Amino acid sequence: MKKFAFTLVELLVVIAIIGVLIALLLPAIQAAREAARRSSCTNNLKQIGLAIHNFNDTQKYLPPCAVFAWRPSIFALLYPYMEQQGLYEKLESDGVFTTPTLCNHTWFFNLSADYKNGFGSVNVYRCPSGNGGQKIKPGQTDSVLAQGPVTDYAVLVVKSDDAQNNGWIYSLASEYYHGVFIGGFRISKVRMSSGTTTDGNQAANVISWRPRDTMGYWSDGASNQLCFAEKHIPNWALTETNYTTTPISFAWNGSYLYTFQTVESPNVGRCVTVHANLIAQNPNISATSDRTKDLTQYAGGTSYALGSSHPGMLNCLGGDGAVKSVNKQTTPSILRALTAVGDGVVASLP
Repeated sequence: MKKFAFTLVELLVVIAIIGVLIALLLPAIQAAREAARRSSCTNNLKQIGLAIHNFNDTQKYLPPCAVFAWRPSIFALLYPYMEQQGLYEKLESDGVFTTPTLCNHTWFFNLSADYKNGFGSVNVYRCPSGNGGQKIKPGQTDSVLAQGPVTDYAVLVVKSDDAQNNGWIYSLASEYYHGVFIGGFRISKVRMSSGTTTDGNQAANVISWRPRDTMGYWSDGASNQLCFAEKHIPNWALTETNYTTTPISFAWNGSYLYTFQTVESPNVGRCVTVHANLIAQNPNISATSDRTKDLTQYAGGTSYALGSSHPGMLNCLGGDGAVKSVNKQTTPSILRALTAVGDGVVASLP
């Protein structure tokens, strides 16, 4: 009986055909995976929007961007409205809302492993396309090696003078600045142990607090108000180890529990301005200067604030709960107009 076998040429042809088919299929597979991750990111922001409206329905006020300087931010205040009541109660029982020295990296570092994992497991605050799967930023107890849970989203902030002021939460501790910051969320009204107004001693204990603004504060209409967006976290920040000379990787990819120092405020919110480089086109923007890397150098308008790991677009949350896909080429002035409260400027996304 005659035996049949592939010749070497035929085998090479078959291998070449298989290689071509794989090369054709891989981009499609990667595109499908990115589409799924983008859809998950969209759903995360929808969940945040739903939590904001549930907070408003329950409290009859919009959630504040933070209780106060050195206190928990909006991310923590929304825990009860996204089935994380246990984490919220942990904050309350530890006195984090009232005592300023507790809402910091040392407090988080000293938590039990279960609670650390609990705070890190709030997946709704992380985009699956970013972070490289990182849930908790590693670190120690000092401010340079700060440890905390990771988030890819930020509150959108606008200043009336159009400056990129990174210390916005600290500034908002003064009543004066509530007229300067005109974004969708502001700091709550508080009663301090040192007085009855929000001016003055941020280190004093908070006796009581309540949200500042009702839904009427969004006088342009909820559908014309942008609230949250994906923040720019460059890839180098995920692996930055030289914390001594450049301790700013956690300003890009750090804890949303940090609300008080100029380095940490950008973890909670990012300023929307008319500067041309508001939106980073990709996470691989080179870090050639401190102003590119460090949001503590925010004032010059040279630091990217918004961005994503999605090709060509980033997700933004509207006040009505709708998630909008924003082209990274969108003119910054459009995002600025949609973020500012009550400016009367009519704007729409392209």
